[in-house]
This record gives sequence, C-alpha cells and structure tokens, in this order.
Amino acid sequence: MKIRVIVVSPFNSTYSSGIAEAEIIKGLSEKGIEIEVILCENSGFIEYFKEIGIKVYENYPKHKLDAKATKFIRNRILESKASILYLTRGKAITTGIAAAKGLNIRIVTYMGSNSIHWFDPTSLLTHLNKKVDKIICNSKDIEKHIRAQHLAPKNKTITIYKGYKTDWFSNIKPIDLAELDIPKDAFVVVCLANVRRIKGLTYLIKAASHINKEQNVHFVIAGHGTDKTKYQKLRETSKLKDNIHLLGHVDEAVRLIAAASVYVQPSIKEGLGRAIQEAMCLGIPQIVTNAGGCVELIDKDKSGIVVPKKKPKAIAQAISELQNNPELRESMGTEAKKRISSIFNIDITVNRMNKLFGDLMKEID
Repeated sequence: MKIRVIVVSPFNSTYSSGIAEAEIIKGLSEKGIEIEVILCENSGFIEYFKEIGIKVYENYPKHKLDAKATKFIRNRILESKASILYLTRGKAITTGIAAAKGLNIRIVTYMGSNSIHWFDPTSLLTHLNKKVDKIICNSKDIEKHIRAQHLAPKNKTITIYKGYKTDWFSNIKPIDLAELDIPKDAFVVVCLANVRRIKGLTYLIKAASHINKEQNVHFVIAGHGTDKTKYQKLRETSKLKDNIHLLGHVDEAVRLIAAASVYVQPSIKEGLGRAIQEAMCLGIPQIVTNAGGCVELIDKDKSGIVVPKKKPKAIAQAISELQNNPELRESMGTEAKKRISSIFNIDITVNRMNKLFGDLMKEID
C-alpha cells in the first residue's frame, strides 16, 4: 500500500535553522513516500519543496483552533487519501487533530522540548490527546519526560534524533568579528539562544567575571531578547563587561558559530540543542551543561566538555582549559563532526522515520 503523508509544519525559519527538517521530508520522498506539506505563507522553503516535486500549500494554522485551516487540512486528507498526518508544532497539532476527527488516519506528532505536563489541560489537545498514535521525541531525555506524565501511554513515544550533515555548513562564511569590535587574536565564546529562563544565559554572563582580562576572551551572545535591559544590567556588573557582546536577534546566526573558538550552551533544561549540532557540524568544540539532551549530543571529554548547570565558575574553567589547549580544541572539533556522521546523521533519521511510517501503515484497516 502506498504511504501518503501530509506534513503540517510552519517552515518559517531561516534556511540554516530549518534545513534539517526540510531534508527529512526530502529523504522520505526519495524513499517513495508520497508527501505534501502545509506551511506558512511566504515560507522560504516553498521553492525548495517545489523543486524536488513535493506539493506545498500555504495554509498553516494561524491559531490553535483555526476553523479555516481545520477545514483545509481535512479536505487535503480526504482528497489525497493520506494515511499519516505528521504535525510538528502546537498550532499544527491542535488543528490537525480536529481536522482528522472520525477519519481513518494515523497521527504522528513531533516533540522537541520538555514543555508538556499532564496537569496542564491544554496537553490533552496536543501530544497527550488520545487520537495521537506516535510522538517522535528529539532526545531520550524528552521521551523520558513524556513517559513520566500520568496520561501518556508508554507505547506512544519513540526517540528519533533530528539528523544533520556536515556538508550543509561547508560554505558558511564566518562573520567578520571586526564588525563587533573584537580583535582578530581574541578567544571567542559564542552562545545562541532565544531568551527563556531555561537557557541559563545569566550563568554564562556571570562566568565572564571568572576570566582574567589578560586572557582576551570575548563573549558573543545572540538570539531574541538577549539585548534586553535585564542582561545589559548584568553585563554592566561584570569586570569583563567590555568583552561581552549582547546582540539580540541576528539573521543567519550560524555565521557567529563559524567564527567561534568555542560554543557554549549554559542551559538549565534542553531538549537537544540545534545550535550545538550546528557547532558540531562546523567542527567547533562545545561546552555544555548536564541539562537534558545536551549530554546526549556530547561524547564527554572527547567531542566536548560537560559542566554542571548553574555553575558560572565551571563554565569559565572549561573555557580557560580549551583556550590553553589548541590541540584539544582541534581534536574535539574533529570528533564532534565524526559524531554527527555516525550518530546524528540525517540518513539515520530518515531511515527510522520511514520504518515508523511503514509500521503505522500496517495498523490501518
């Protein structure tokens, strides 16, 4: 029986941050799965999908329960005779579930963070809804979190890492650090994070105070909200304040990672860590906290350094260790790229999702 899948996902990110998800769709299509994608209007991936022969519709839900989008998705299910509905975000999940009411179709959702809780009634509208057949978790830590929820059946979750390829980043041009008034000989620490408490940015800024000025270390922190007053005030209290650069949102922020001496993820909680994977692809050594999926990415002391969360001094010590040991930095960067190829490779992701969809097809009457 032909596997037909409707994917509902916004695809409203930049090319570098959305390429992994897009390549999964491409890979499944190349394996013979008939796929169409419902995405946001003016998505940068529309032409990408059209060029590889995948139908796209600019009808992504604008609300959690979007009546117009619900009707459109339901019509697409019926017209395409789809057997699987793959939903990757909150609006897609709530609207997709409503659209599939009463239809013989399997629903698969994607979970990339530890943000679902059984005591939150809205969880019953998304991943914990009884109509959901499978939840793809982007890390073992996320799967463990979902299985701990009282209303989550144990047989619905599966960990499938969102894979990457180092080749995707081979032409990334590092940002010119002179634009940030950073000396060419500086040791550059980069962190990308949209501001949320769980990202632990305060601990990274505080880590700067444990670094000597003579070390010539510069901290570059970018992402939505990183330039807000709260962080600016914290920066002003640091003895290394002139070496802390809070950039806010930056387009194609992966270029910052490419210019880094080391990438640091100071999270309190983390599903997996897309920016860490990007750093790995670029051969940049990483320092991460022992927060959730971060430790799954890192082969401790071989491809990166793992430090305790909420410990600025430990972050600073790891930075100094890598600054003082260029051979270690090089070897960790090399091992990180190998780890992408061997464990977090896009081909592995596609093969596992292809098998999952095939298994779900066997359950359809």
